[in-house]
Amino acid sequence: MGNSMLPMVAVIRKPYVVGRCHSLIGSVLIFNPQRLNPVTHRIAPHYGTDLAVPVATPVLATGEGQVVRVGEHPLAGLYVVIKNGPIYSTRFLHLSRILVKVGQQVHQNEVIALSGNTGRSTGPHLHYELRKEGVPVNAMLAPLPQASGLTQRQSAQFKQKNRVLIHQLSDPF
Repeated sequence: MGNSMLPMVAVIRKPYVVGRCHSLIGSVLIFNPQRLNPVTHRIAPHYGTDLAVPVATPVLATGEGQVVRVGEHPLAGLYVVIKNGPIYSTRFLHLSRILVKVGQQVHQNEVIALSGNTGRSTGPHLHYELRKEGVPVNAMLAPLPQASGLTQRQSAQFKQKNRVLIHQLSDPF
């Protein structure tokens, strides 16, 4: 088998299981530093991707990390910010319910909140942002960080345990 395993992605692109992403078909704005704000009708940057999902859709952590901020803001509504290692962070806005606390460690695909329509919002959706060193990047197009792999020692230990288990399973007595 060798090293045929694909590298694991440290941050995934979509923080939900069900729903449809209007951003990819143009119905809702995607990352756009020059967009026309639909509420104020002024040019204002849009640093995330708006994912059209019903209110109370489970929102998933897109990577391992620590919750560094939760709160409510007049524009963002209820929100969660997760620090995904030393370089990346993720932001989730317009939530209806927050299920995590500051300081909590979260795992990729763990439910952290429920989507909503809070703050300055034109309808139910999830605003998702990926930031690299504090600078917003397009979460749908940016190269995703890879999860760190096993060390050589960990890999050797895994392979040895795997051989033992396969031998035990193949021995009928």
